[in-house]
Amino acid sequence: MVSIKDTFNLINKFLSDHKKLAPRTVIEYRRDLNCFFNFCLKEYDTVKASDIRKYLLNLNERGYAPGTIGKILATLNSFYHYCSQENLIVKDPTKNIKSPKTPDRQPVYLDKGQLTELRQMAENPKKRAIIETLYSTGVRLSELININCKT
Repeated sequence: MVSIKDTFNLINKFLSDHKKLAPRTVIEYRRDLNCFFNFCLKEYDTVKASDIRKYLLNLNERGYAPGTIGKILATLNSFYHYCSQENLIVKDPTKNIKSPKTPDRQPVYLDKGQLTELRQMAENPKKRAIIETLYSTGVRLSELININCKT
């Protein structure tokens, strides 16, 4: 049996072994895992599916959106998949837990008047280019920020 300290050391190893994760994803994974283990107060190798279900139910009762709960479950799935691959656990407690259903969200579009107003609010060409790129391509703000323009 391992200690809680070993669990948090394993979280660090899990995150450092996944070098392709975006920095923000690492922060969110760490937060999600820390919150889970602080809630259940068990070592990673003693967690059962019932512990995870209890945690997800607690999140639901606290008003978390189904999409957020699903993301947290995906973090736990990833962590326990890693533990399984590293032969640190015998059975993956997340294996048979289904993600909550999320309602389909329809995109929100601006009407012509709103788009015209938004364009008028951009007082310089750079801001206008940002607004036009965001609106016409549907690119995320974080993706737009990371575009590397070579002239």
